[in-house]
Amino acid sequence: MKRIFHKLPLYILAALTLQSCAKLDQEPYGILTDTSAFLNPEDAQYWVNGMYDGLRQNTYGDAMYSSDVQADFLNAVHTDLEVLPQLHRWASFTSSNEKVASIWQSYFKAIHNINIAINGLPTIPTKTEQERDKVAKNLGELYLGRAYYYSYLLTHYCGAYDEASLYGLPILKEPKVSDLPAPSSLKATYDFVLEDIAKAELLLANTPGTEGATTFTRDAAKALKARVLLYKGDWQAAYDTAQALIATDTYPLATSTSVSILRAMWAEDTPTESITQLFAAPPAGTGLSELPKANNIYIKATFDYRTRRFSYKPNYIPTKAFLNLYQNTDYRKQVYFQKYSITYGGTTFRDIYFVNKYPDNNNLKTNFSGLPTYMHKPKLFRIAEQYLIAAEAAYRKGDEGSAKSYLNRLRRSRNLTTDVTATGEALFTEIQNERNRELAFEGFRLHDIKRWGLGVVRGTPQNVDAIISTPPEEYYQLNIPAGNYKLTWPIPAANITFENGRWRQNPGW
Repeated sequence: MKRIFHKLPLYILAALTLQSCAKLDQEPYGILTDTSAFLNPEDAQYWVNGMYDGLRQNTYGDAMYSSDVQADFLNAVHTDLEVLPQLHRWASFTSSNEKVASIWQSYFKAIHNINIAINGLPTIPTKTEQERDKVAKNLGELYLGRAYYYSYLLTHYCGAYDEASLYGLPILKEPKVSDLPAPSSLKATYDFVLEDIAKAELLLANTPGTEGATTFTRDAAKALKARVLLYKGDWQAAYDTAQALIATDTYPLATSTSVSILRAMWAEDTPTESITQLFAAPPAGTGLSELPKANNIYIKATFDYRTRRFSYKPNYIPTKAFLNLYQNTDYRKQVYFQKYSITYGGTTFRDIYFVNKYPDNNNLKTNFSGLPTYMHKPKLFRIAEQYLIAAEAAYRKGDEGSAKSYLNRLRRSRNLTTDVTATGEALFTEIQNERNRELAFEGFRLHDIKRWGLGVVRGTPQNVDAIISTPPEEYYQLNIPAGNYKLTWPIPAANITFENGRWRQNPGW
């Protein structure tokens, strides 16, 4: 596969490595906004390549698993160093939390760089229609990249959609380094995201989707649109968008006759069912890294050269309550989870299910030891999510027949042979459970809890002796009521201080 991250000019590398202090105030860019940064159509591609490199760094890793650690499907394991304890325990989670501040910083840094490019690309001189089309496509990719970042920020730093809510995000359309706008209303922020998606759809209209596409296409724009419309509660538009994308049949669901197809999707990053799966590869002759961050908290294998055996020290394991959502015949139970043993304090706990959704792509290894690095090509959009969007949106607008149709088509592909026939609230519960099973540990759960009006209840652990259990109310017996303000992450305290009161902190913080 052709690498998309070509050698970048120095001014673009400077933009991509810009440092800040967990807030949006930055030093002036100087040359970055100069016309010398946008001289020809090749420069447009350089900026877009830089955007994709940023997405590789900002999709998996802590940006993904932080909210899952905070939610209800994981238990912290006895390890030498606890990962993200404030988020997992809730009681010590404050507005000064460094992790949520660093993610905020990284995402707005990426948005800032995208804004430089969005403002610069229209100034690039073009000589042919082909060059104009290429720059237009690049501009569409940038608009969708900005929308993607904002959609993440909306689900983490804003509450569930409420048209009357004043608590949205600062809308940045220009590469400003001072006099930053205060956060807009929630409706205005959603409208801004959907406007960016609409621009991307128009500019990418001649870029058809393909299974496993490594860059943004018109189908990627539709996939993000359906997701955002679902979160906004625009049921008809969400259904229409997801249904149209499914109907193209460009991304057929994996066959239900072999678990190996689903396993290859996750272990080897085969393109099956992927609408957008970013390119990734170890450093080659250029020396440039094209590797993503790793979801490395779930297995953590180490090799004991004395005993010649592997040992495992995960930071988190799934709760028994969550595992019980899967039937034994469900291919996902065989692929998403794997049994290993944990040794702690001289005691070995056998047959413990680990999260195995990110088991390690051998093609992305950067070491010669053979130990896993748990790196995978980030899957930004999957067709399975669109089936779940169509099912939920259909139910919400009163079309239970269509809801069951999309739900059962997904279930059959996962080797669940009994169709859902429930109606009413029981049907909605089935839709929620299917979403939980399919999208497990992909960063969706915390926002689903929030928008569904649920609480955070950890449920029964696999083995209470194998996990951190004291104090129990902060670990395996955690029980957070629906509507708790900590379901929405705080605006980093540094921003509230920096903006001298112009910015509102999220309620409760």
